[in-house]
Amino acid sequence: MNICASLTDADSQSSLLSCSLANSQGADMVEIRFDFQKKICPEDYIDVPIPKIATLREASEGGRFFGTKEEKMAVLSSAADVGFDYIDIELDENTEVFTKCAKTCKIICSHHDFSKTPSPEEIVSTLKEAFEFSDIAKAAYATCGIRDLLALKEASELAYSEGIKFVLIGMNELGAITRVRASLMRSEFTFASLSLDTQSAPGQLTVQEMKRLGDVPLVCGVIGDPISHSMSPAIHNALMASSGIKGIYLPFRFSKDELPLLPDLMRSYGIKGVNVTIPHKENILTYLDTLTDSVKETNATNTVILENNCFVGYNTDIQGFDYAFSDLSLKGKNVLVAGSGGAAASCCSFLHAFDANIHIHSRNAKKAEAMAKRFKGKFLSENELSEQRFDVLINCTPLGMKGFPSDLPVPKECIGEGMVVMDVVYNPHITPLLAEASSKGASIIPGNEMLIGQAEESFFIFTGEKANKALMHEIFCT
Repeated sequence: MNICASLTDADSQSSLLSCSLANSQGADMVEIRFDFQKKICPEDYIDVPIPKIATLREASEGGRFFGTKEEKMAVLSSAADVGFDYIDIELDENTEVFTKCAKTCKIICSHHDFSKTPSPEEIVSTLKEAFEFSDIAKAAYATCGIRDLLALKEASELAYSEGIKFVLIGMNELGAITRVRASLMRSEFTFASLSLDTQSAPGQLTVQEMKRLGDVPLVCGVIGDPISHSMSPAIHNALMASSGIKGIYLPFRFSKDELPLLPDLMRSYGIKGVNVTIPHKENILTYLDTLTDSVKETNATNTVILENNCFVGYNTDIQGFDYAFSDLSLKGKNVLVAGSGGAAASCCSFLHAFDANIHIHSRNAKKAEAMAKRFKGKFLSENELSEQRFDVLINCTPLGMKGFPSDLPVPKECIGEGMVVMDVVYNPHITPLLAEASSKGASIIPGNEMLIGQAEESFFIFTGEKANKALMHEIFCT
């Protein structure tokens, strides 16, 4: 995978230092974004030792150049004359610019769409048109959903089959995988930044990170909706780096109607495995080939891997609960579980194995009653909650999570001194439920304890390596 460091310095002196840094970090080429500079001097770059791209991006294409066409032409022509290897010109530019610059250097013809990703056929048509005027066609599109990623991958195969040399990029966080999988996408090269603070486009990784990953990194991720709250990327990426694994873990926001596309996405982009979070832990089972015993028991999965072209579901949430309660005996304890989704099923499976007395409360009474029957527990309506005394309360709903209502999952009266209260929600660290429990003298277990336990098991499934639990605790403390 060839990596081009895109440099957005405000002056040539800083930019030249960035060129040296990019070279030392292993970049294969540099793009000088002249539209970020107040004083443009292409001749300052004559002695830069690695291949150079001159770009003067107009505002309509996401850049910062507001000059005239004549001024733009003069800058690009000067860059071509002083030895720049490539000139980047927009697709809708006057063909005179292509003709003049092509005499002294190679041409990259670019197109950007910051609003959408069109059909594969439209993408290929754009690349084909751009390639007619250039040595490399470049197209970048806003990736707003999973279908956009699939369209980009299909377009890359079609364009390659037609002999087009191209760079094809999905922008935004969701599009990061098109950069990581640039080789699989058949792109001539991909762009990276020197730091996350100097990205020239959304979704760019750093040169150092791209070099660490190499051409065929292990790719895993997490799917859910919402997904921005998830700390799994921070945890798994830190674990991979500390273990010396050439891999990356990416977030993928999946709406309910996109869930059937998961197998296609994983196959198309070579994604080894994903963790599954709300609201998909149960509905995902339809699209799996093999269910492990823990998944069959809970009817929920939080970990999926692609193995021998088959999708296998695991439930490591059970190990998460086991880790969270490792210092507490639950045998004979009266435990109230709030919720009736996938996390609640995993919780009940764990509690049943340790002979706890299970009570379930949920707004979905029918589902909760079925779950109580399956795990030999008892469903309690809100009116019945006050009639019981509980030793342990476990919240398995998203209430209190960042982006969700901050309501308590049960009435305050259910919480008392001496209880143990656990929340599967880990963002924020101290949820409204845990704050209420602490104020009443109850012992609390934050959701990060469960996340660490389940992440440890998921990491082993993804990589075959043991996870560093101390590192995971450190991440939550910073």
